Amino acid sequence: MPLFQRLPPRWRERLQALKNIPPVLACVGGGAEVIVASVTLRIVTALLPLAVLKVTQVIIDDVYKPDGTAHGTSPLFWWLVALEFGLASLAAILVRLINLRCGARGTSTAGTSARKSWSTRRAGLTSLLSMTG
Repeated sequence: MPLFQRLPPRWRERLQALKNIPPVLACVGGGAEVIVASVTLRIVTALLPLAVLKVTQVIIDDVYKPDGTAHGTSPLFWWLVALEFGLASLAAILVRLINLRCGARGTSTAGTSARKSWSTRRAGLTSLLSMTG
């Protein structure tokens, strides 16, 4: 007798239910790229302030020695300032991009999404799908 037949009926039902996993994954898989992109953007945006903080620390250490005495700046000083400006700009752009994508999906964090009609949400979803290709 096969192992499948020897299992109690409850386990047999559970194992038979596993055949539903591929269709469910296929349904979810269509939106997986959007979910992965959104999570990645949020993680990068959350870590950018730490990068700006580290660059700021390097700039301050470049201007003042750890013992508190001032000395001239290194040739990398202006590159570090430009890097800090670039990281801060990137953080601002990513925050706006995330807010734009959330607004297009109708999932605003301001609490207004509950008042949106279905047609407004559907139009937002249609525009999001047209943006993603």
